[in-house]
Amino acid sequence: MDCSCSLKRAAIVGVPALIGFLGIVWLLPALCARRPWSSACAEGGFAPAGAETNRLAARAVVPAEQRGPDFNYALAANGAQAAGGTNPGELIDGNVTNYAGGTGFATSVWNTDPPQFFIVTLKEPAAIDCIRMLLWDRDPERYYRYKLEVCADAEGKAWELVADHRGAAEQCRGWQVVRFKQQQVKLIRLTGTFNSANSGFHVVELQASLGLPAGTPPPTQSDGLEF
Repeated sequence: MDCSCSLKRAAIVGVPALIGFLGIVWLLPALCARRPWSSACAEGGFAPAGAETNRLAARAVVPAEQRGPDFNYALAANGAQAAGGTNPGELIDGNVTNYAGGTGFATSVWNTDPPQFFIVTLKEPAAIDCIRMLLWDRDPERYYRYKLEVCADAEGKAWELVADHRGAAEQCRGWQVVRFKQQQVKLIRLTGTFNSANSGFHVVELQASLGLPAGTPPPTQSDGLEF
């Protein structure tokens, strides 16, 4: 038997096989990178059973009824929108610390007839019973007056007054906490009616929740309406 011929044939057959094997090894990371479980491929493992189902479940929207008091429905990141006055987006941007004499707050004009107002539109009607606002407070001597209303429909057909601080004796400063009977709310209307310093009504932030959020600054003023 001619052993040299057998070796030559083995070498001829083996080279393409080796090239094919190396090609698969080279392509494996690229194939894995196109899949949600690429890290498992790179490590030589497999995605656990049900991984895709679990990923989709994690992204599911939590029903409004199951959201706790720390969920702010009036936040732009949660789908809320704001209109009215100047810089209304400042009302719902989540910033309650970075503001100064000319930045970081929304402004309406209160001494017009009728006064200007802000409207915050929630992404969808939500059951809430608490609205918190931070009035501009860099001047400790300044105080404001306002009224706050809510509406369940997007057309603004039926407004309900939930806070009335328009009286001559009212001196509202800093954080305002308005608690009211739980109800469906789609629109929030805030109307400034007085500023002891000038014609502007200045609001740093407005928040809406079901229950009072934990770990927040104590109120400077609480709502006085009876429900």
